[in-house]
Amino acid sequence: MRFLNAVLVVITVIFFGFSAQAGDKKDDRKLFDKVSSKLEKEGSYFNFQSNKYLFRAVEHTYLQIPEAIKIIVPDQQQQMMPLIVYNCLKPIVKSLGIDEMLAAGASSILIAEKTDKNLALFRSKQFIYHGDKPPKGLIWDFAAGNNAELSSLASLPKETLFACTSKSVPGKAWKKIKIIISKLPLPTIQGLAMIAEQRFFKKFKVKLPDFLDSLSGSCSSILMSAKDKDGKPALYAMLKIPNKNNLVFKVLSEIAKSQPALQVLPDEIIPAKPPTLSWLKPVIRRDDKNIYIVSNAKILDIVKKTTASKDGLISTPEFKYLSQGISRKGIAFFYFNSNSIKAIIDVVRANAPEGDKDWSVLAKLIPPSDLFLVVSKEKDGIMGIMNSPMDIPLLITYSSVMPSIVQVAKLLPILSQSRTKARRISCMSNLKQIGLALKMYAMDHKDKYPTGNNAAGLNKLIKEDYLTDLSVYVCPNSKTVKAGAKDCKNLKEANSSYIYIGDFVEGDGARVPVAFDKLDSKKRIINILYQDGHVGALPNRFRNCKELIKYLARTSSFKPAILKKLQEKAEQIDKELGYK
Repeated sequence: MRFLNAVLVVITVIFFGFSAQAGDKKDDRKLFDKVSSKLEKEGSYFNFQSNKYLFRAVEHTYLQIPEAIKIIVPDQQQQMMPLIVYNCLKPIVKSLGIDEMLAAGASSILIAEKTDKNLALFRSKQFIYHGDKPPKGLIWDFAAGNNAELSSLASLPKETLFACTSKSVPGKAWKKIKIIISKLPLPTIQGLAMIAEQRFFKKFKVKLPDFLDSLSGSCSSILMSAKDKDGKPALYAMLKIPNKNNLVFKVLSEIAKSQPALQVLPDEIIPAKPPTLSWLKPVIRRDDKNIYIVSNAKILDIVKKTTASKDGLISTPEFKYLSQGISRKGIAFFYFNSNSIKAIIDVVRANAPEGDKDWSVLAKLIPPSDLFLVVSKEKDGIMGIMNSPMDIPLLITYSSVMPSIVQVAKLLPILSQSRTKARRISCMSNLKQIGLALKMYAMDHKDKYPTGNNAAGLNKLIKEDYLTDLSVYVCPNSKTVKAGAKDCKNLKEANSSYIYIGDFVEGDGARVPVAFDKLDSKKRIINILYQDGHVGALPNRFRNCKELIKYLARTSSFKPAILKKLQEKAEQIDKELGYK
């Protein structure tokens, strides 16, 4: 009888086991049909993923963690903290809403063949299925709002390299985070949200929930190519964020007040000192609805004119080809122009010292990858539709290769910087040798340095055999100045990298400049030899010697007579070398 009962139990388990599997197969088929109906099944790529078994496996593993902790950490007191962390992580992970992603799928299909004018074009779709019920969880809160006209597309200038727009509701997310934190099984953590709100209010006199609510809405960013006043390549960038009730600007203003480099105006926050690059004039500006963080205020006028004229990026044949068949309604969009890398490299080259390497080869490592993506909400999921010359397999391939390229790209500047640093050290060594020779000369000439400026004064060190190696008078970083012939006993201005201020006397002052790099050398750093023999460095931001002496006078205590003599010498040298 017991045997019969055991058999009946086994049969029942097997029966229900097969029934469950059969039901699972039917569910799998339903999921597949739901997702595949949104995709293209006859293109270059198709993929379907059901997350049901994944989440079951993860949950099963998660349930075993406490037992694993007890085995790995036998001591009960030491088990407490890992178990507390485990018990805290569980509700956090659950609150994210990851398990609402029932299934996902992706596909790519060729929609336009390659022609003489255009590259081939693929349409790729990615769909996340959450079922007919509205999903719950923090990750879904960031897919805020309903599909709407992506109006910011009309404001993109033709020169746009990158742009994106999305909606977010940080205020709503914060409310959920507070609830999650308050329910964590650890009293010391439960009050963190309240402490954060108290500190935020104490510092800014603004309630944190109100601040986050004011940030809720549409955020967008633009990067576009431009030209500076000299016609050199430049980049303009803009980040637009909501500013409801002016709370965001109020907080940014309070932060800026504690930063000496920033100046707070009624409707703007600007740098206290202008940046080195002429086209880089950052400003934070506000209006009734938004805050604009821009690299140059000109981009605001460009965007405004583009919106009014309706003659921006979306009117170009290139964008019309790229965006064909994609709806202009959704909750977010993303645009990328493959010329972005080249534009950035051109800007770097235009502002780099002469002789820097040409990194344009890096742009050639990246294939033409213009893309336009629109994300939209559907009743049962989130859909992303993208047009690009690359389909998903190519995108996956390059997303795998690109980290390696990026790592190599990171190493190249480091190697270049190391080489440049070594040359800078060699240049400083040159000036120290010149300084030593000058001191030896002064010892033999009643503490007086050679008269005459620049090459004329340094020639006395050569002619009187104090320093005859002409290569010492040439900076290793220079690409325009070459040393004269070894048997030459006359240093010419064209063969010297350094400015020499002559006719001073040993003891005029330790900080009196004796020699320094020529200011038109296009080096980022200029090295300066001082009368006490040491060599220092300053950023090369001086147009002429008068500006350099004026700067040194602010940082050094020159005797009035010495300062006057330095100013006169600087004026003479500027005329001799053509500095204006």
